[in-house]
Amino acid sequence: MFISKEILGLIGIALVLIAYVPYIRDILRQKVKPHPFSWFVWTITALSIFFLQTENGSGPGAYTTASIAIMAFIVFVLSYRMNKTKIRKLDIICLITACAGIIVWLLIDQPLISIFLLLAVEVIGFIPTLRKGIEKPYEDSVSLWAINGVRHTVGFGAIAHYNAITMLNPIVWIILCITFCTVVLLRRKNTKKPRTRVRKFRPHN
Repeated sequence: MFISKEILGLIGIALVLIAYVPYIRDILRQKVKPHPFSWFVWTITALSIFFLQTENGSGPGAYTTASIAIMAFIVFVLSYRMNKTKIRKLDIICLITACAGIIVWLLIDQPLISIFLLLAVEVIGFIPTLRKGIEKPYEDSVSLWAINGVRHTVGFGAIAHYNAITMLNPIVWIILCITFCTVVLLRRKNTKKPRTRVRKFRPHN
């Protein structure tokens, strides 16, 4: 049965909501504690990649990128205001490197180089989340990353015109999602789940 690109794009948006509504709820309940540095970087890069994909014929394949930019921003705000994540030197280095990459991207006008640069920034932004997942495997959601992997696969199928600029983002994220889920599940096998204490929402001022 043939499914139109438009329908695949809408399915991708639905998967974003299925993944992120429970995730945001768990952040508010402090069941998960995402790393704010990663989500700050992903907000900027997702929005940038959306415009690149749109300009280069992605069509409905860019729908999920736009929706993830919105959700990433919400997660960033909540994770920054609610969680007291221990910041390591590696996290700071990754943030500075990612910001430098974004500045370089703003100064160039080469779409292919831009997509490679933005994806490199996204991978660098992934490092603090992966590091935290290794150290505290129960403070993030495997289901979110698994659904995201499926979502990017659907988004890949919704691309109207396949080229390096429209294809690379979903391919990279499928790999990152599989990596995160595998690493965290393996770490959970060897790590005792800590007792959780539900605290009221007290944002940082």
